Parts: sequence; structure tokens; C-alpha cells
Amino acid sequence: MTIYWILLAFCVFLFPICKFIANRIKKVPDFNKVENREIKVYFILVSLALIFVIGCRGLFVGRDTLNYYYTYAKLQDVSGRAVLLSDATEKGYLLFNILGHRLHLGFAGFNILYALINISVVSYMIYKKSEMPWLSYFIYICFEFFILDLTMMRQTLAMSVVALAITLDKNETVWDFLKFVLCIFIAQTIHQSAIIALPLWFLKKLPMDNYIIFIFLFFIGIAYLMRDSVAVLMGNTAEMISERYAKYGELEEGTAGMRLYLMVLVTVGLGMFLRRYRQIEGNSWPFYSLCIMLMLLPALQGGGVAMRSYYYYYLFIIIYVPNLVAALDPKKDLFIKILIVSLYLIVGVYFLNSSLGENSLAGETYKFFWQPMFD
Repeated sequence: MTIYWILLAFCVFLFPICKFIANRIKKVPDFNKVENREIKVYFILVSLALIFVIGCRGLFVGRDTLNYYYTYAKLQDVSGRAVLLSDATEKGYLLFNILGHRLHLGFAGFNILYALINISVVSYMIYKKSEMPWLSYFIYICFEFFILDLTMMRQTLAMSVVALAITLDKNETVWDFLKFVLCIFIAQTIHQSAIIALPLWFLKKLPMDNYIIFIFLFFIGIAYLMRDSVAVLMGNTAEMISERYAKYGELEEGTAGMRLYLMVLVTVGLGMFLRRYRQIEGNSWPFYSLCIMLMLLPALQGGGVAMRSYYYYYLFIIIYVPNLVAALDPKKDLFIKILIVSLYLIVGVYFLNSSLGENSLAGETYKFFWQPMFD
């Protein structure tokens, strides 16, 4: 699994190098802040590295990659019209497979296309919204999103559609809402769990008002106390959507579990009291997204019920935490700043390490698709 650690180091340490070069070109002190637009090369290089590792993986890297290979092979001679006229529930993903065949891509090329779409969306969102891009990429790699990209192609594609929709959305008119609904509809044709992301549009309308925050905190508490009932409810709902989700009706112990829950809860709590963060336009929806995640996680931890539905909200932690840290006063709040960054670095390394191995979602030791599957 060495390649994952090399990738992580590349994404983190390339940033200060690019920042140093950008400041030298501008002839300003090396410690000056740089805007994301001034270091576009950083986002390009990191994106290419991520696409390379995800897209060029072998069939046994990622628990479900081999199943996706079989699905792709079965659709080789199937037409788009046949899919549209069928009773398949997630036709969007099937059409995406057919697109790969029409482009004359083997499964390796199809994987690269898949990685290109996912990583382009993630990088674009970080480029547009993150105040600390290196920390955003660190969280993306270490807090399971990268591991999901290795194995859960349908849901991560659906998440990418949702993320792109919320990033581009102006959230002003009824037409904006209808465009967002259309994107959610497209996403749920790839993975039906995407329907749970529809409230994201309304979260962008909410100001960081004390009264609204209190209501969210109240429901976070209620959701935690009623987590078993919520798990059963979500399981029954998932089973009605599709029989394949029937086995996800039981509460599981998650990969991150209570440690992740408490860590996110603490950082969300800090955002409540940090006036500088609350006053920055556009910071409310990542905050409220994590509040929704905290409501869902106790019942859905470990990806049990409805296939990790909370990830549609959890994803925006890659924007929330860096922007929260950036909003801290570098003089008055230096200790808190160092504490938060250190917390996420230490826990992130722990989570990534625990996410690797033969029995994990990452699958076996990493191999490229051109390497022999068996030694």
C-alpha cells in the first residue's frame, strides 16, 4: 500500500512548493498567502496523480471493482435504447457503461474515464471553495472518500454529480432549484441513494443564525438517541427502493464510528462560536451539511443502511474544516489552529492506515491493471 502514502505526501507537500514558486514569481515574502488561481498547476498535478492511481488500479483493488468489471463486460453489446426500455432502476450507471463501450474503451480505459470525472469534480470544488487546498486533499484521501473511489463506482459517481451541482448552483431563483433537482434526478439514476441529497439546496438558503443552529443541535441529539429506530426506518425505506439494499437494515459498527462522530461534532461546535467563520459568505452550507451528517451517522455508520447515504453530506468536510481553520485569527487563535490541524492530521493518518489491507474496502495490495493479478 506504499503508493497510497506516496500519493498522500505528494498532495500535501506539493502545495508549499507551488506556493513558494508563486511568491517568488510575484517577488513577495515566501509566507504570503496565495490565491488558488495563482497555483492552478498544483490542482492539475494533484488531480492527475489521483486519476492515475484510481483509474489504473487492478481488478482486485477495491472490494467491488471485479463486480463492476463483470457488469461492464455484460453490457458490451447492449444498446442505450434497450437500457431505457428495461425495468432497470439505475439506468444512468448502465448508460455510462455503454458510453465507455461506444468510446471503444476497455475496462481499464473506462476506469480512467470514471476517475477523470470524479477527481475533476473534487478538485474543482476544492479549487473554488477551499481556503487550504492541501488540507482538503488530505481529508479527501484519509477520511474514506478516496477509498470509496477505489471501490464504489456507482455511489461516488452519484456523489460527484451532487457535488458539482451544489458547487455551481447560484441558489437564487426557481430555475436554479429546478436545475439542481434535475442533477439530483440524474445522480439517483446512477445510485438511488442520491435522492437523500435533495435538501442540500435548501441548506444554502439558511443563514448561520443562533436560532437555526439550536434547532439543528436539537435534532442531532434526538437522532442520536433514536439511532436504532432511525436505522430500522432507513433500512425499511432502502428495502422498498431495491431488494439489493435489504441486507443493510441493521445498525453496524462503522469504520470510523464514534471517533469520527465526536471529532466532527467538536469541530462543528467550534464553527458555531467562531464569529469570523460565520460572517464569511458561503460558509453556512458546509456547516449545515455536517449537521445533517451528524443526524444520519449514528444510524448509518459503517455504510450499513442505504449504502453510506450520509456521505452526500459528509463529503463537504473537505471544505468545512480548511475554511474553519483559515477563519481562525493567526495571532489570537494560533493554539486552536494548530490543535485542529494536528487533530485531523493524526486521526486522518490513523483512518487511512485502518482503511487499508486485504479485508478492507481498498482490497488487496495495490496493483496496476497491467500487472499480473496473481504472483
